[in-house]
Amino acid sequence: MLHRAGDQALVVRRLANTDAAMATNKQHKQSPIEEESDEKGTHKLIIDGLLSQIGERDQQSPVKGGSEEKNTHRLIVEVAERLFRQLGFQKTTVADIARELNMSPANVYRFFSAKSEINAAVCRDLLGKIEAEAEKIAATRGSAAQRLQNLLASVERSHHKRYMSDRKLHELVEVAITENWSIMNEHNQRMAAIVEQIIVSGMAAGEFRPGDATIAARLVNTACIRFCHPQLMVEYDQKPEPTLNQMIGFCLAALTHDITKGQWEFPTTDAEYASGLKELETAIDKLDHVAFEMNRLAQTSAAAVAAIAARGDYIDSLNAENRAILNGLHIGER
Repeated sequence: MLHRAGDQALVVRRLANTDAAMATNKQHKQSPIEEESDEKGTHKLIIDGLLSQIGERDQQSPVKGGSEEKNTHRLIVEVAERLFRQLGFQKTTVADIARELNMSPANVYRFFSAKSEINAAVCRDLLGKIEAEAEKIAATRGSAAQRLQNLLASVERSHHKRYMSDRKLHELVEVAITENWSIMNEHNQRMAAIVEQIIVSGMAAGEFRPGDATIAARLVNTACIRFCHPQLMVEYDQKPEPTLNQMIGFCLAALTHDITKGQWEFPTTDAEYASGLKELETAIDKLDHVAFEMNRLAQTSAAAVAAIAARGDYIDSLNAENRAILNGLHIGER
């Protein structure tokens, strides 16, 4: 059986060309039975020959079973990443990837059913390198604070390097986040688990205060999101503060001691976490209201000052007229 669209098209074209040639080259009249028999025989020979050619070609192809299939899958991802870096993932086609690998697009589709799967595979590979480095840092010796600082700094360097040097690959990750690809959710969960692992070790060693390590990891990741989110990195590129070190210092202060009056504890449930966010939103709304009132008062004060200034100008003009009248009276008396 023919499983690839390119091979099927090849057979159809060969059969069509043969039919046309047979119709042109007929020199004598045959019975309908004889004509049908000749055509069937010719078609069978053509199909058998093409199937033989396709089988030989596939045997020579690097695509085989077992480990070689995994190698070909890996090779497709590597070539796609290189082309994405040069052309951008949206402009790169499956045909471009197949051409670089000296294989047909149909062969590529044996490993990826759609171009979107290749996009996701390349993005997963990029994020996997960040995860591998994070796991390596988490497993090193040293204090939990130092490991957490090294991990966050490593993540920021990776994203910043891609933003500066591989802008087209940076765009791939940005689109994956914006469109909420499943691989991004998986990546975020794995990174949160690595951060949580470090915090748990710090709490066990007495370096960090006891609490819910899962919520603490979520808070740390949220606080540092601008340093690893592609879109936020672009938006805050010209706003250097707070720096990563300042933000890490803030997170470590929260993990090691109280940062507000009284004893501060991590929320222990999602309900408490949601309640805390609600309180924060309420406080921000109040601050916005205060800022609005201050702005309104400032505008009112400016209007009052302008009115007073205008009244002063009016009084000055009246005084000038009065002085002129008085001067006229003095002149008349003389």
